[in-house]
Amino acid sequence: MIFIFIASNDTSSGEKSGFLANLVLNFLGFITNKNLSYFNIELINFVIRKFAHISEYFLLMLSNYYFFSNIIKNKNIRIILLYSLLFTLAYSISDEFHQSFISTRVGTYHDVLIDSVGILIAYFIIFEYKYIKQIKNNKLGNKIK
Repeated sequence: MIFIFIASNDTSSGEKSGFLANLVLNFLGFITNKNLSYFNIELINFVIRKFAHISEYFLLMLSNYYFFSNIIKNKNIRIILLYSLLFTLAYSISDEFHQSFISTRVGTYHDVLIDSVGILIAYFIIFEYKYIKQIKNNKLGNKIK
């Protein structure tokens, strides 16, 4: 959360993602021997920026799940996942609100939706992992009896 807050406070965020986009473009140009159009440059920059949103909130959801699974005593997977999801989503909304006060940044609901993609991917991965683990434990338990 601190990392996201600091990154949101960065007024030169566009320049940094532009630098990364240029690295990708130079690599692609080297491979294809073609100069890419302005549209392709902007598209790659857009994809890098949005993938960063998805990745950040994917990791935050995993971290929040770990946090809530250690403080909630009943270990109900659905409750832990719900708290993790709601807390991570609330942080995404508050981060976009925070960005609206930074001079070179804009807080948008579009970014909250993109953040939600990372949150939901983590949610389903955790749920599937725990669900499969529970099924395996039940099958092993039935065989032992």
